[in-house]
Order: sequence, then structure tokens, then C-alpha cells
Amino acid sequence: MKQIFRRFLRRDDGVVTVDWVVLTAAIIGLSISVIVIFKAEVSTSARYIDNETTRPEPLEF
Repeated sequence: MKQIFRRFLRRDDGVVTVDWVVLTAAIIGLSISVIVIFKAEVSTSARYIDNETTRPEPLEF
């Protein structure tokens, strides 16, 4: 039993995959957090810019 446990501790198959999965999950979680935090502010700014810009009159031929 000790030999099986030692072999289990020495093997590192799949470690890189687990690292990438954890890293990707962290990036996705942070991205979602940033989107949720700044969504209202960006929407308000976009509405302000839209209201302040002038729309050109259509050209008549």
C-alpha cells in the first residue's frame, strides 16, 4: 500500500491540465466580475455620449 501511495505522489500526469483549468476559471471569473461592476457606468456614459452627439440631417437630392 505504501508503494502505491508513493507512486501516486511521484506521478504528475495531468498537473499542467489542472493548472490551465484553474487559470482559465480565474480569468473568466475576474472578467465576469469586471463586467458586472462597470456595466452601469459604461451604459450611462454611452447614453450621455449618444445624447450629446448631433445627428446630421438627411441629404436631399
